[in-house]
Amino acid sequence: MRKSAALVHAPVGARPQRALLFATAALAALGLLLRGLQYAFDQALWFDEARNAFEILKPGWREWLPPHVQQPVPIGFLLVERGVASVASNSEWSLRALPFAASLATLVVAARLARRHLEGVAVPLAVGLVALSGPAIYFAAELKPYASDGLVFLGFAGLWLRFSTVEAPSARAWAGLALAGVLAPWFSYSAVFPMAVLGSLLFAENIRRGDFRGGLALIAVGTCWLVSFAFHYGIAIAAWRDTGWLNLHWQATFPAAGAGLAVLAGWGFDAFVAAFRSPLGLGTGAAWVAAAAFVLGSLRAWRDGERLLLFFVACIALVFACGLLGLYPFEKRLLLFVLPALAFPVAHGIAWLPGRGLRVLGAVALAVWLLAHPASMALGLLDGRPIHGSGHTHFPGGYEGLRPVLPGLQAQWRQGDRIHLYHGAEPEFRYYARRAGFDAPFTVGERSVGAPEGYRAELDALAGEARVWVVFAHPIPAERKLFLEHLDTMGERLDSITSPLADAHLYDLRGTPRQP
Repeated sequence: MRKSAALVHAPVGARPQRALLFATAALAALGLLLRGLQYAFDQALWFDEARNAFEILKPGWREWLPPHVQQPVPIGFLLVERGVASVASNSEWSLRALPFAASLATLVVAARLARRHLEGVAVPLAVGLVALSGPAIYFAAELKPYASDGLVFLGFAGLWLRFSTVEAPSARAWAGLALAGVLAPWFSYSAVFPMAVLGSLLFAENIRRGDFRGGLALIAVGTCWLVSFAFHYGIAIAAWRDTGWLNLHWQATFPAAGAGLAVLAGWGFDAFVAAFRSPLGLGTGAAWVAAAAFVLGSLRAWRDGERLLLFFVACIALVFACGLLGLYPFEKRLLLFVLPALAFPVAHGIAWLPGRGLRVLGAVALAVWLLAHPASMALGLLDGRPIHGSGHTHFPGGYEGLRPVLPGLQAQWRQGDRIHLYHGAEPEFRYYARRAGFDAPFTVGERSVGAPEGYRAELDALAGEARVWVVFAHPIPAERKLFLEHLDTMGERLDSITSPLADAHLYDLRGTPRQP
């Protein structure tokens, strides 16, 4: 890596260098510890996780494809999870082992890249931003592919560094690159972004060098990638394109259709700054400073030809452009895979304070200030408070999940009892009932958001039952209130089993409905 002008004018002495190395190692070790603590809390699977667990435990891989699959998860991710579950168990520990291991590996690789490609205070700052990110810590212990997406992203960053610095890669190296791109989209949907940037930058490099042979090899590699992606898109992704609930869920993250230039510019500015709040986990003021430092670091990387940082910035630019076009949500957890790509340019910009003395101390103070908010959030884990996925809050004494409710329900259930599930409870009930060997029959309600008459009709169909268990998990509070108020007018509540955001209530609905 070519040394920057700042380093030439402000060499780091032996003692400060040792202090920076110690800070880097300490932050990396702390990040590993915090991920371990989050994993050790062993939270119950919530709605999305239980859905994924249900997919993983299906008997055949064909059921992982639309229209059988319930939510878009890469087939390769499900395949590896299925392998882990078959070797170990289908417990929460084993199902979350892949994201946990991927998160640890991502942090280790990011720390190594920072040591090699950054300088001075930028090294511990970049590592600290990755290590202390609240969302990164949370998703290290959630049954979703966000953590493994990040590891795949850094894998392609490594391939870029390898191929961009070798004059004539061997045929074996080109074959390895082709294989990586053929497999990656099956394991990580977001892999298409670093793949597109890697292919474009390598093509530009070949043109600059006049490397005709390398260009032909790259065309062959790209053809393999496109064939694999097209096949994968056709059988696994295309079906989600017109899915109503999925489009509605992410619609608010895109600019309004037909928006003018001023609206697009405002959206772009807000979305860009928000990216430094999540997934980096910075406070509001720090996010503004980080956004400015990112721009400064990007310009510095362009000036000095920093290959890794240019790759990172190009990936951020591509994801941002897709967000602007309404093709990929540029927000929060869906940016977790580019966490190092956000952190490294920020750190590179902060470190661009030439001179010595107060200026160096200013860079250090600014780095400490940026890390203060994510550190305060992450260190709550040491006080027994697991992090929530937003990275800005802790779990309020527990999280949703039917795991603590089901044993009581199983113990009190009698032959002939009816179990009716609120629509959000189905994935968790299926998973935990299977784990407990509880094979009682159940019915599942329909989702009628905004149409309370649909819910009332659903409950009215239960009238006349002597013992009905109505089970809630992942509830919309207003809907849960509506259910219980309407059930209380239909009959007598005999018993309740409750836990945070999950509960079960036993009703006798044989009586004449009472007026509310």
